[in-house]
Amino acid sequence: MPKFYNRGEGEFQIVDIPKRKSLKVGEEYTFRIKMNSERDFTIINNKVFTQKSRWTNEGSGIYAIRYMVRDVNKLKLSIWGDGDNKWWSMVEYEIEQPSRVNWEKVERHYPLSVPDAAEVKNLDAEEWEKAGVTGQQLLQLIRKSGTHELPILNSSKGQKLEIMSVPMNYTLRVGNTYTFRFKPLSGNNWALINGDVWHTEWNKLSDGTYEMTVKTTQSGYLLLSVQLQDGEPYWSCLEYEVR
Repeated sequence: MPKFYNRGEGEFQIVDIPKRKSLKVGEEYTFRIKMNSERDFTIINNKVFTQKSRWTNEGSGIYAIRYMVRDVNKLKLSIWGDGDNKWWSMVEYEIEQPSRVNWEKVERHYPLSVPDAAEVKNLDAEEWEKAGVTGQQLLQLIRKSGTHELPILNSSKGQKLEIMSVPMNYTLRVGNTYTFRFKPLSGNNWALINGDVWHTEWNKLSDGTYEMTVKTTQSGYLLLSVQLQDGEPYWSCLEYEVR
């Protein structure tokens, strides 16, 4: 049986959960619980939190989910502890050592949860999705480039673009040349900024793609930035460190 904890006892009842000590990566399991309070609850599988809003409300306080295990760390069914503002573990499972086949199952559904991608820094799947790069595509780019740290994408000010081809490593080298290809989806003016050197002479293709190859000349940062309206500041959309 899994490991049970009594903290938060009475807040929910177990209706249906896997009745075993350990689970397998890539396999789906059914969890059904009945809530006796309005507290939030979640499945925690390492960095993945699947909270109440992702579960199906079956009525009468019963919530259900079919959940695929996607990490080798323990899986915990937890409830929010209002008193100390943290998750209380109620049920805990060990995870069996996965095989190649297990990871292949995960990759088909959650490509950015496989080991090749899970430990990559700056991986923000939502931002890359906004830029037109799916999880499967991003995983292939990560594998092809061998990167351990992606450039930082940012759309918080309304900066929007569709990425065609950009350097995939966060760290760039002084004196090297790099090519950027993308379609701007917002803003009036785009620039590549390396220290105090601004590159604004884009090769604009007939399909709306902007293209430029630049040579980095200064250490610090290289920013792909956009001016949303004439006279406004430039906002960084893609950030690299240059060494």
